[in-house]
Amino acid sequence: MDYLEDHLARNVAQEWTFEMKGGEGENEVTVVAAGRKRRLPRSDGNNDSSDSDDDSEEEEEEKDDGEIIRTSLERAFLLTDIQSRMAGLTTSGATVVCTIIIPNFDSEGNCKEIEIHAANAGDARAVLSSTIARSASSKLTFNNDTPNHVAVRITQDHKSTDASEIERIKAAGGTMIRNRVMGILAVARSLGDHGLKEFVIAKPYLSSTVVKIVNEDDDNDMDGNDNNGKSNVQPVMTNNNISSTSHPYTNGEFLIVACDGLWDVMEDDEAVDAVRAHVAKNGMACRSDVASILVNEALERGSTDNVTVVVYWL
Repeated sequence: MDYLEDHLARNVAQEWTFEMKGGEGENEVTVVAAGRKRRLPRSDGNNDSSDSDDDSEEEEEEKDDGEIIRTSLERAFLLTDIQSRMAGLTTSGATVVCTIIIPNFDSEGNCKEIEIHAANAGDARAVLSSTIARSASSKLTFNNDTPNHVAVRITQDHKSTDASEIERIKAAGGTMIRNRVMGILAVARSLGDHGLKEFVIAKPYLSSTVVKIVNEDDDNDMDGNDNNGKSNVQPVMTNNNISSTSHPYTNGEFLIVACDGLWDVMEDDEAVDAVRAHVAKNGMACRSDVASILVNEALERGSTDNVTVVVYWL
């Protein structure tokens, strides 16, 4: 829905801004949370803060930028959901996925790693093509038949058939009929759908992924191991619906962000392989075509749902 899309984008933008610090050639980026005093002034010039903000400032300083962004994304989702109710959009809804991509540079201006912060409600999904990280959590989706590159799902589907979602819905007094929430919806989370909001919540799944750039002259192997065979990629799984992990990275990686019309008929690794096959055959100059390739493939496979695809090259 255009309303939800427009308001979510606006609310995400209002939740935080970026500030550059350092002199010329220093590309360090610091996140500034809206409404909170940070080390750097906000770009809108609103730098005033009262003494009553001191305690919240100290607490905020203890958070890393990833935690600030995840919290802001969650707030933006919930605010958009409330706004849609106030606008009278009570009988329709949408599943949503949103990603924030931040490159981090060294003192020489070389990109050393890329942060990907993702949030989703429902079965819209984001899938990363990344060199395999053998130490990564088993919760992540890997295609072991293609050892050089794998599909890594950085979101979580909220389907009505998911055991944890069913447990939550029943605890709230709901029921499942024909594998649908109250016999109506096949997803357990969304924006809108306020007639079922007691059961179909808007709280998103949140994740932060650090994609490390591995150069050929680095001392580390492509699989995330050092020369002694010890893994240098340490995934960290935290509570409260937040996932954080790291993956090695080589040039030519990408992120696929798409709604369920694609994922209903294609597995994560199939979509990644389709993009790679198209680029391998036609060259990197055809990268702008790959989203259309996935849309057409989904339609040819008989997808009957909306098919929207974005492929972002890292």
